[in-house]
Amino acid sequence: MHVSKMLNIAFLRQLCWGIISTDLKSTCTAFERNIRQIGVSWRGAFEPVNWNNFYRLHGLSFNVHGAEIALFCIKDNLTVYLCNGADGWISLFEGVVTHERVCAFFFRTTIGQAPYPVHEMIYWSTGHRTRHIRVLKEEDRWAYWENGKPLPFEQVVRYRARMIRDRVDQELIENYSREIGFDPEDIIALKGPVFHITRSPLA
Repeated sequence: MHVSKMLNIAFLRQLCWGIISTDLKSTCTAFERNIRQIGVSWRGAFEPVNWNNFYRLHGLSFNVHGAEIALFCIKDNLTVYLCNGADGWISLFEGVVTHERVCAFFFRTTIGQAPYPVHEMIYWSTGHRTRHIRVLKEEDRWAYWENGKPLPFEQVVRYRARMIRDRVDQELIENYSREIGFDPEDIIALKGPVFHITRSPLA
């Protein structure tokens, strides 16, 4: 089942998420501390999240001040990060991961048809970026890029496909995430606490 259908959002076009090897409490504290340095008011609270409202801009928002973040635990010392922005607020995510010196994955995938699709996975080992694979469309051509040593679960034979767009796609990115321990299709079934970070209405 496509993630967009699972969330009941017909036009969800991009999904960004991360998996961090820390407990939920420590992760929430780290993100709150970093996001407040931006200079605007943010609030974080454990509360239910309406995912259709969370992704009301279809995952394509480029306005950082309208970004929302959700953090939740899937098992001991493994926290999932979700952001509704088009780039997943990767600068914030990497800043936290680097400062905390933790191991983490970041995934981004374009769903369905889009002018400039992108599919990528990034891995940090104790805060250091050690692996990055990406396929994206730039103007009228596809580009493939990778750096670092492949991880044990990677399907490296895919990277030799003649068509660049076939090397990394939505299905592969979601499968890689499942290998780490999180299936993005499980978002809607969350029953545990979700730490929701949003900009204060008065900011």
